[in-house]
Amino acid sequence: MQIQKENTELGQIEYTFRTGEPLIVLLNCFGSFDTVQNFSQVLKYLPKDFEIFAPDFLNTWL
Repeated sequence: MQIQKENTELGQIEYTFRTGEPLIVLLNCFGSFDTVQNFSQVLKYLPKDFEIFAPDFLNTWL
């Protein structure tokens, strides 16, 4: 998994990704943990060839 950061007018957005197929998008819906931490128990059961995109929202870590 790779972590990427993008600066926007609203602040910095961080997202974690892994290339592959099929694509799975993980959206964080609660808590102050980042998306990958919230889904860590699910990720360990997914096949290693699945593509993962897990963006962190601007409110993460507030």
